[in-house]
Amino acid sequence: PNSPEAFYYLSILYDKIDAPTYVIFYAKRAAQLGDKLAQQFLAENEISWEFDFEKPDYKQIKSNIANKKYSFYYPKLWDRYQKGDSTMTLDEKRHLYYGYVFHKDYSPYASSYDQKQVSEILSKENPTEKEWEKLVSLLNTALSSDPFSCRYLFYQYVAYKNLNQFDKADIAIKKLRNVADALSSTGDALSKETAIHVISVSSEYDYLFLYDLSMNSQALID
Repeated sequence: PNSPEAFYYLSILYDKIDAPTYVIFYAKRAAQLGDKLAQQFLAENEISWEFDFEKPDYKQIKSNIANKKYSFYYPKLWDRYQKGDSTMTLDEKRHLYYGYVFHKDYSPYASSYDQKQVSEILSKENPTEKEWEKLVSLLNTALSSDPFSCRYLFYQYVAYKNLNQFDKADIAIKKLRNVADALSSTGDALSKETAIHVISVSSEYDYLFLYDLSMNSQALID
């Protein structure tokens, strides 16, 4: 997109396919560039179109998630996340995602993703019920080692919808939104200064997936 109108048009298209994360993302882009319809849409839904980026303070997060008196206490956040709690504040989402680096099972390179089997099922025109169930099983295994993967959660959402397990699909998409909100609160990925903070290699690719972006090249930057 190269104009505010184009960004808002993308937002409308994503709304038609029930992709609310993309709807808000592109509507905010349009509103920031001055699109009046986008600004009106966000205002009516009481959503700010300003991005107030904040880098994670890991020292403070570590202290907060260990305090049982705080809403940031990690076991509490984890339980709410697993239930697909959509009432979490942005600070709570940030403590949940970035606080995971202090979890005993954390690994920045964790992956048990069987891309081949998952791709085979998703590429079929009409997967069978057993294939959808197989996909759910594969994704549950993957999420056990990479619990904040936006790709896994989105595929899980699709699988549960096709199995008519709408309550579980709703939980999956709410979990995805919580992760997306935490990531997007740290930057817009448009410059070195506004880089997105991630806690794993897979999250880098998740962000690209989340906003339907592709990677042309990759490099480490000081």
